[in-house]
Amino acid sequence: MADDLVLERVEKLEKAFTSLATLPREVADLKGRVGSLEVQIVQLRAEMTEEFSAVHEEVASTRNGLLEVIESSSRATEALFEETWAQARTLYEDVIERIKHLRE
Repeated sequence: MADDLVLERVEKLEKAFTSLATLPREVADLKGRVGSLEVQIVQLRAEMTEEFSAVHEEVASTRNGLLEVIESSSRATEALFEETWAQARTLYEDVIERIKHLRE
């Protein structure tokens, strides 16, 4: 009976060692896959950095263009305002002058 237990334990150990025999190959395969993944991550990181830089430059360029358009529009609006103000002032003075003539 004790021999049966020993035999059973030995068989279990043999199965365990048999399954462990493939472990070095599996670890080597896993090491290769992890290495490949590391390379892909480095490539992805480089591509993302490059693309983010390109987007940043494009946004900065667009921003500068928009600021120029806004500044130009602001100057044009200011010029129109000054012109309109001058015309309103002239019309006001003309109306005051006509009212003076009507009173005379």
